[in-house]
Amino acid sequence: MESSEKELKLRKVDRYRIIDNLNKKDKINISRLLKFNNLSRSGYYRYLKEKEIRDKKDIKDFNLIKAVYDKSKGIYGYRKIAMELNMNHKLANRLLRKNKALNLLNREFKQTTPYRFLSTDITYINYEKGNKWAYLSVIKDIASGEILIYHLSLKMNLNIVFKSLNKLEKYFKENNLNLKNILLHSDQGF
Repeated sequence: MESSEKELKLRKVDRYRIIDNLNKKDKINISRLLKFNNLSRSGYYRYLKEKEIRDKKDIKDFNLIKAVYDKSKGIYGYRKIAMELNMNHKLANRLLRKNKALNLLNREFKQTTPYRFLSTDITYINYEKGNKWAYLSVIKDIASGEILIYHLSLKMNLNIVFKSLNKLEKYFKENNLNLKNILLHSDQGF
């Protein structure tokens, strides 16, 4: 078998998943699909039962993830959440992506409403001929591109995040802006 043929061959579970999706969308005759794919009806129903069990476990795990995320007040990303729960980080990431709990902006970075959609990031700054590092936390308005606040720190820890958020709150109060309904986007998912 050539390598291109190997790449095209789907695992049974993937073929069952496709058949299930087709059935949900278009109500296609399952018997024909199973026969065409050389799959058994009993295997398909076993897949559905296992999927139901997996989905229930996913909901349980997601609720744990959401509890840790909420407890951290949105600071923890999927890796930190996975560490807290002693869970595989890939599972935590998959469940967060599946439930789209933390991707409210959905990578739509062309916004027109100022002071509504903000983004944040931390940059490393090398100084003293490469011997030392500083960390610059920035919060930017996505609509205008304006840097609203920045905070420079010699340590990379949660304090840099908290101090940045405190500066943002102060900025909004000084400029009589509403802090409600702001969406703060980070590439770390918090």
